[in-house]
Amino acid sequence: MKNVIITTLLILLLSIVFPIDVMGNNLNPLIFGIAFCTVNRKLLKYKFLIGFICSILLSYVSFFIGFFGLFGIGYLIDKIVDLLNLKSIDGNIYILISGLFASLSIYFLFSKIYYIQNLRKGFYIMLMSYILIPILVYVIPIIFKGILMFEFFGIYNLSWLLIVSLFLTYTFNHNRIETEKINI
Repeated sequence: MKNVIITTLLILLLSIVFPIDVMGNNLNPLIFGIAFCTVNRKLLKYKFLIGFICSILLSYVSFFIGFFGLFGIGYLIDKIVDLLNLKSIDGNIYILISGLFASLSIYFLFSKIYYIQNLRKGFYIMLMSYILIPILVYVIPIIFKGILMFEFFGIYNLSWLLIVSLFLTYTFNHNRIETEKINI
């Protein structure tokens, strides 16, 4: 459980303290890969350096799956809306759906370089955890209305990083804890 908290706090710390604008320069996959691999190095299937490089590369692959999925989702939904003569859908919905693709793809990609016992259970946990992201994205500006200026994409990126890191670390470490209890 401590790895879950440490990973999430490290990502938050690196996102805030990093000398470059992490969200604006699309460095969030770099931050995610570094923090996740550093904290969860005992779960690596490979040596640390190989796992570290793969963790960063697969974070970027997942980012681009979500990014390019955004265009595919937007195109399909726009065609369906035009075909059915419906009202236009808010573009932020496309971002939320593409983030779900990125979340699930990072889970499956990381399962190639990190040990995980129950892939299906972890998939369901990641799928269900993604429900928290839209809630955070739409509730945070309401709570802090007038105190802080928010933009949708900035809140979304930070929420995605924190929620996905929290539950990804949980799924990988929870399976390890269950395995260790069985082996004892």
